[in-house]
Amino acid sequence: MKILRFAHAFEAVGGVERYLNDLDNELINKYEIEISRLYMSNTTDKIQKIKGISGSLSLVPVAFVDGNSVHDSKRNPFNIAKKALVYLLYGKLVGNGIALKISRNAAPQEGIIEDRISKYISDLNPDLLVFHYIGGLDTMELRKIARNLAIPFAITNHFANDRLANLSQKTQVFGSCGVSGVSDKDVPQKIKDRFFNVADGIDTEFYKRNKNRDNQYVNIFLPARFSPTKGQMELLELVIELMNLNIDLRLTFAGRIDDKDYHESIKKKILTMRYPANVRLMGELDREGIKNEFENTDLLLFPTYHHEGMPRILIEAQSMEIPVITYDIGGTATGLINDKTGFVIPSGNKEMFKEKSIGLIKDKKKRETFGKTGRKFVVENFSIKSLAERHMKFYTICINNAKNKNLVTYY
Repeated sequence: MKILRFAHAFEAVGGVERYLNDLDNELINKYEIEISRLYMSNTTDKIQKIKGISGSLSLVPVAFVDGNSVHDSKRNPFNIAKKALVYLLYGKLVGNGIALKISRNAAPQEGIIEDRISKYISDLNPDLLVFHYIGGLDTMELRKIARNLAIPFAITNHFANDRLANLSQKTQVFGSCGVSGVSDKDVPQKIKDRFFNVADGIDTEFYKRNKNRDNQYVNIFLPARFSPTKGQMELLELVIELMNLNIDLRLTFAGRIDDKDYHESIKKKILTMRYPANVRLMGELDREGIKNEFENTDLLLFPTYHHEGMPRILIEAQSMEIPVITYDIGGTATGLINDKTGFVIPSGNKEMFKEKSIGLIKDKKKRETFGKTGRKFVVENFSIKSLAERHMKFYTICINNAKNKNLVTYY
């Protein structure tokens, strides 16, 4: 089986990136599969080839130029889709693959752009093109190329499923041979019978606590990209409030800076604290770095307003026996057992979020009980083995649907 992936994923290790890294590593070691994955990079133009026990993975960089932020001056997070179109389709072939580069003022050359990408996909001749992001101009063009080459395409949605009801997503789901997502919550009614829940999965042996936590204070950790919807400022304000009540806390943030101004505002807020040294800004951390932070973490607080799919930081933390508290938005509620492994708070209810946080901060025994239950919950429901099995089943269904002309034609 030959799979081509396209996602607005970077070489940095955000949630989607870690999802795909773990998934592809398991697939190429357990199945006879050849995977090619396009990803955003501004540090290399070389294709990296990884040989597994049974299959192989090619990481194909799509180089971009604007290095400060993935946002433009209007701070519109969806402009990355427009940029990706330029990077992917208006680029110049370099190196040994389709690693692409472009200057900001470059203009498309008529008659060349689509042919270059079409040739790469045609030469690769995948059994299935899987979009891990849809709704952008880039995915629209790739979808058109795939249809022209009679290559079936499918969708895996990593965000809240209600986004699939938006016009830009609906038009790109049309003609696909399958639609999947990381949770089964809020799937639009019209595609419920075509929807496949691939869920999430992690290496629970890797995310396993190796030492006891004997902190004299409570360590709070939030690994998430810096964006206003991810809730870092709200969490910081909560921690400052609790510290002013003489509750001994430490707070660590880690993640890619998607919004430079937002990140700067957090830094300035920290400097106004009574104990600024109690808050750390770690920047981007790789898989090992995140695990090391989890080893010393007592509680994960995630006051997100982003339309999440099923945030893997929730299951990574629980796998490390860390209780979690998050807002109920998108598919967050599917990633924990409310009042057993953590708490799901109605979105925006800051008072309840604070109340539940204080309760776990002050009750070490309850944190330990929640932690052990959380570990059991993740091991039983979110293993990397079962994640790979679900994806292979989804791919098989999609390829068979394409052969039988059983496409999404009514959405």
